[in-house]
Amino acid sequence: MYKTIEQIAQEYDGNWVLMVNCQECNLNSVVGGEVVFHDTSMNKVISNMKFYNEKGFSSYVRYVGTIPEGVALVL
Repeated sequence: MYKTIEQIAQEYDGNWVLMVNCQECNLNSVVGGEVVFHDTSMNKVISNMKFYNEKGFSSYVRYVGTIPEGVALVL
């Protein structure tokens, strides 16, 4: 089921989410999609990403919520 980024943020706060069938705005930012997997562990989400990529889906991973203190993300 398609959800907006705002809906996903409310429902999956503090989780990594794996999304497919994403919609982008004109600035190439993802504004919504279908959440197919979520977990507090980034590694679990990334490992599930392989299945969807092998099936030909374009996938997107995002952390939803406030980044915990002491955690650094490298983009």
